Amino acid sequence: MRIENPTFALTPEPSAPSVTAGDPSPDVTRTEPAAVEQLSSADKAGLVDGAADSDVVYVRGWRLRKLWLWQALAAACLALFVIMVVAYSARGGSSDTPVSSAVIGGNSSGGITTTTTTTTTTTPSTTTTAPPGQLHECSQPDCVFQAADIVRLMNFSADPCTDFYSYACGNFEQVAPHRRSSRSVYSVPDWLTTQNNERVVELLEDRPDAYSPDSALWKVKTLYSSCLDDYANLRNAGKRMVKLIDGLGGLDLWGTWDPQFWLFNNTFRKVHDEHWTDAMMNFFWVRNPRDPSKNLLRITKSGLGVPYLRAYMNPDLPVYEELLSTYQETMLNVMGMLVRDSGVNVTALNRSCGDRCLDDFVSDVLDFETKLANISLVPIVPYTLRRRSVSPRSAGGPLHRWFGRRRRRRQAFFRRRLRMAPSTQRLSLADLSRVAPQVDWVGLLEDLMGANIVTASTWVEIPRDGYIQKLNELIRTENKRTVHHYLVWTVIRRHLMAMSADYVYQRTQMDVAFQRGRRPPSRPEFCRSSLDQHMPEAVGMLFVKDHIGLETLHQTANFTGRLVAAFSDSLRPWMTEAVRRRANGILGNTSFHYGFPKWIMDERELDSYFEPLGIAEGDFFRNMKNMDLFKRIQLRNKLKYGNNKQRWTIEATHARILSSLSGGFLAVPAGMMQTPIFSPSVPSYINTAALGSLVAEHLAAFTVTNNDSATMDSVWWDGATYRRYEPYRSCVLDLYRNHTVRPAITYMNAGEIPLRPERQASVLVSRHYALSVAFEHHRRLLEESGGAVRLPGLRHETSDQTFFLAFAQARCVGKRSATTDYLLYRLAGIVPAQIEVNTAVYNQASFRSAFQCGALPGTYDHQQCAIPSIEEATFRPPASALQPPHPAAGRR
Repeated sequence: MRIENPTFALTPEPSAPSVTAGDPSPDVTRTEPAAVEQLSSADKAGLVDGAADSDVVYVRGWRLRKLWLWQALAAACLALFVIMVVAYSARGGSSDTPVSSAVIGGNSSGGITTTTTTTTTTTPSTTTTAPPGQLHECSQPDCVFQAADIVRLMNFSADPCTDFYSYACGNFEQVAPHRRSSRSVYSVPDWLTTQNNERVVELLEDRPDAYSPDSALWKVKTLYSSCLDDYANLRNAGKRMVKLIDGLGGLDLWGTWDPQFWLFNNTFRKVHDEHWTDAMMNFFWVRNPRDPSKNLLRITKSGLGVPYLRAYMNPDLPVYEELLSTYQETMLNVMGMLVRDSGVNVTALNRSCGDRCLDDFVSDVLDFETKLANISLVPIVPYTLRRRSVSPRSAGGPLHRWFGRRRRRRQAFFRRRLRMAPSTQRLSLADLSRVAPQVDWVGLLEDLMGANIVTASTWVEIPRDGYIQKLNELIRTENKRTVHHYLVWTVIRRHLMAMSADYVYQRTQMDVAFQRGRRPPSRPEFCRSSLDQHMPEAVGMLFVKDHIGLETLHQTANFTGRLVAAFSDSLRPWMTEAVRRRANGILGNTSFHYGFPKWIMDERELDSYFEPLGIAEGDFFRNMKNMDLFKRIQLRNKLKYGNNKQRWTIEATHARILSSLSGGFLAVPAGMMQTPIFSPSVPSYINTAALGSLVAEHLAAFTVTNNDSATMDSVWWDGATYRRYEPYRSCVLDLYRNHTVRPAITYMNAGEIPLRPERQASVLVSRHYALSVAFEHHRRLLEESGGAVRLPGLRHETSDQTFFLAFAQARCVGKRSATTDYLLYRLAGIVPAQIEVNTAVYNQASFRSAFQCGALPGTYDHQQCAIPSIEEATFRPPASALQPPHPAAGRR
């Protein structure tokens, strides 16, 4: 992230002595024209009678020697020089030159260059020298950006000892006002991702003339420019779509369709193989969970134009009636424009549909989609259990209670069976061909996936509710023209955004109705999402080469490696040898991915990967069709050669850690490798508090908090380890039980909602444990480096204070709607970010000492939670004995 004009509160400096206009200045040389000499009457008289010597001058009638004047001028210059030296020493050196009077430039590997009006000074080191007893000050550009970000987010009117979150993140709403919706949270990673995407757009808008047409970077830039080229798209209009439809069998609208030569399987295979539509169904090639060494084909329901299934079932409801009306109007307008762009004189044609061709097309499509929705509905199986009649004599007796317990257990068993009943069934491809013979499954899958990939014994997973059987009957009984119109419309609907502006407008109006008023993506946003969908590797290379670099990748890997070692050391005091060995095994088997795959930075390999993709300038429709062919090549290579684990697909601009315990990986995307999350140029305590604590949270989820349940405890934790961990977990959850929240909902009287930390126990405990590990690692790095380095312009003189600021600011979030907060707090047990951060930092004695907090608010004043080591006593002392003493100093 870069800030064009970093402005932040500088530490007040002693003001330099004022210099009047007439005083000489050591930094400025002034040249003035010589004044015309004017002689007074006394001067003339002296010159006439010869009484004046050469070393004497007259000033307003006074006779002065020139030697006296030179001596007075020298004394004044000496005094001015002494004053400037004293002022310069009081300011602490030239490193405190105000930003407004200096231009700072440089990079992370070299020094900075400070340019004033007179001199240019180059400092090769990353820190400036300071008198004994004062902290060194970082002078790297990233340090300036980091300090600017810290100060921009802070609210100096808040008290860090009463509400540290407001103190650290109080201005986040003003700095990052962009919000996706009122239901989602806009956090610091989202803010950083937005800025990364903006930078990618700037790079894509650069002219691609510097690259070869065979280069992947040239292709991605050309694809983006062709998407934005409205004139070229308008020139092509719908002519390419008309030609594409004629390849599917034509349409009666312009007299190119002949039902005698139309075959369902030919058109159906082209629709899926060449155009990648979702007509009637979708195909997924997934791993077989029963046999991980083999794959199976999964078929799912799809193919509806309106995203709401109930709209077809209840067309008379006002909300659904409006959606269907917009959908029909869009079809009429689009097909009318295609007839216009076909260039055919329809009045001279002898069409079988007559003058109602457009209406018949819309009616056929809507009728087929309605039938498709009917067979897609999951039947609701009523669950009723026959209740036995109980005689009054036996009511309430022991025998009745015993039978009642058995009946309840039996009912619960059947309910579990209904919930656990799979929604799919598996059968071989040969059996599928017998169940649904109207579809040529073998030919379809061979066209889509290549030869020798599927066989008659290939396992296929289909919906259990008879969808495939009903679809086979629908294809068999339906009119040919209706099925053909439906298949053609699925192709048109998919490619509307790749056509001219009038077609794009129709698709946009339809999306606005479907999304119920939410703003659809703009044209640049659509083009950007198309690149992320089709060429994410090239976009990642473009961003990484310009913004990150390999050196930052190596620095991130080294930093994370040391943090993992520190986390492993934190397990030693309280885990037994066997449990710790297993935990270290989990950490050792975890694959750590940093930034981006290495092959992305190899331009030759990336060019070879995108070599089958052809991109043309100014023809976005053709480029999207080439994309469909390229995806088919990718799918066939994947099925033929298997997955390449080096090609992990994580967006380079992403700024949030991704991890999976079952998958055994932890990925730090390239979008996080910059301020305010991580930068090799900033002091280590900033990186440890931000990126270090985030990584430690995921490591804690891998090795500590995944044993919260008794089932997981019996897997690899022993009783001694769990007995030391359980009081710590209970202590952390007790920190949140005293808090209540009350969302400000205007239309209802929402009372106080007590927090339920048990539902988020893993997250809360992991965050508390990660903060402790990160702070201990920060102290260890501080001792190794020999002293802290201060960020420029901050009021906080200690590294501990800035550490907790960076920890909180890595977790700043925006506000959601009050209704969403109410549902999340009450139903999901989500803890607000303000309470999360405050509870985590206030429970650290180091925080109280760093900010000199005398007393904390009552809801946060709690004993410090820590896991006792093996050497400590097994009994737990009372809470009063564990209460850490508050510093004697008053609140800062």
